[in-house]
Parts: sequence; structure tokens; C-alpha cells
Amino acid sequence: MKLMAEQFPDGWKVQGGEMVFDCPYIKIRKEGIVGPDGGVHDWYVSSRGDFVLVFCLTADRKVVVNRQFKFGVKGWVVEPPAGYVDPGETPEAAARRELKEETGYEAELLESLGDFAVSPTSSTDRMYAFFAAGARLAQEPEHEACEVIERLLVSPEELRRMIDSREVNTVASLAVFEMGLRRLETTEPRI
Repeated sequence: MKLMAEQFPDGWKVQGGEMVFDCPYIKIRKEGIVGPDGGVHDWYVSSRGDFVLVFCLTADRKVVVNRQFKFGVKGWVVEPPAGYVDPGETPEAAARRELKEETGYEAELLESLGDFAVSPTSSTDRMYAFFAAGARLAQEPEHEACEVIERLLVSPEELRRMIDSREVNTVASLAVFEMGLRRLETTEPRI
């Protein structure tokens, strides 16, 4: 099913809009949503940018996992390698770049697991999920100044225990780890 509407539902439309907040990491736009009764409703839509998450399996069948301190929640999260898609960059190129920058790994195989709306009520952002296999350490990670990341290598069974014990504690990470594990259970990666 296609998420972006070709047209609004009967009787609904957008009337005007203005940017109310604009900085490098988030933009918020106020739009006038006109209902079938003619009433105009203020609607705020945010955009932080599209991002990628990579379920990565090494050549010796370990899953590359990041344990990272996140300043927004002021706590640690367990997640796959992830990051924003830069302007002009394809999601696949961003997945390869983020995998290498955050973990030092490069993968022989990279395939899409799909793209998903993150918060469709109030955001334009999309998450692109990837499955990588045959990964080998190519360099040391290149973390940004505000990144605090510990790279972990775990078996698929250990990852399942981390999910079940709620160590994996973000929705996007849970979704991508589950998709990756399902991919492993149903089809052996061809490298």
C-alpha cells in the first residue's frame, strides 16, 4: 500500500502554510487543513530528515549492534548502525556510509528491507531498513564529536535475548532487528 496520498480524501485539502521553526536538525511547518465542513484546522508537521538502519551480519555470522548514549532520552539504547540520509545521497549509499562510519564494517551484500513512515500523524520522515551480510572490519569507526558508541558483536540468539529482555529499547531498532532475524530464519544470505 502506498503511504503518500495521490490526493486528499474527499472534502479535505491544505490551504497555505508557514515555516514556524527551522534549524539544521528539525523543521516545523504550520499548515491549514480544510475539512469538508469548511473549517480550517492548524496542523503542525515536522521534518528531521530521512534515516537508515542496517541489520548487519558479519562473515562469521555475528550481528553488529551499537550500544549508544542518546542525549535526547539521556540514556543508553541498543540499536543497529543508523544515521541520516544526507542531501543528494541515496538511502543505500547512506546505509553503507553509516555502517562504515559507526562500526568500521563493510558488507558484501546490502539489500532493502523496505521504507516506512516514522510518525505519519505529524512527520514527513521515512526510515529505510537494510539487511547487510558478509561484513568484514575495514577500518576503525569514525564517530562524530557528540557520538558515544560501543560496538557489540552478538549471535542471532543473543540478539533475540536482548530483544526479549527489553535491552533493545527503541521502536525503530526493534522493527529492524526483527526484520533482520526473520530474514535470517527464512533465507540464507547469498554472498
